[in-house]
Amino acid sequence: MITRANKEQQVQALSESMQKAQAGFLVNFQGLDVQQITEMRKDLRNEGLADMKVCRNTLFRKALDTYPEMKEHFSKSLTGSNAFVFAFGDPSRVAKILSDYVKKTEILTIKTGMLEGKGISAKDIKALATLPPIEVLKAQFLAVLSAPMSKLLSVFSAAPQGLLQVLSAHKDKSEK
Repeated sequence: MITRANKEQQVQALSESMQKAQAGFLVNFQGLDVQQITEMRKDLRNEGLADMKVCRNTLFRKALDTYPEMKEHFSKSLTGSNAFVFAFGDPSRVAKILSDYVKKTEILTIKTGMLEGKGISAKDIKALATLPPIEVLKAQFLAVLSAPMSKLLSVFSAAPQGLLQVLSAHKDKSEK
């Protein structure tokens, strides 16, 4: 039997995880076997990316008391067997892992989530899963920033190159 002190510890741990997490996803895992859940938890914990917590819905509601805007968002979805996935790393990678497990198992469902303290729908989570990793986004952004400078450099170097070609052609003509 779970004691009141254990419940308070669980609520405190959930609240701390919510505070630290960049994103969180509420999933229904009913129907998954232990091996599938263990494999998913292992993939999520890889490199400290995310952590999956399973607790009673009443304890989760208590943990949400300190976050009224999120409590309103999650309250409708807190029915059945739920787990909360806290994303401490790249939220798009966590959403991709969850989406892959949804496709793979055809049992797991993503109910709702939060991103930087704001509620997001399951549709938004699927869109988040399609984003490239943060490293790729940074590289694309850097390419966009460096493109005007490289174009400007090519424009500035074109004039001296043109002059050099004219002089070279004049030299070749005078030598003949």
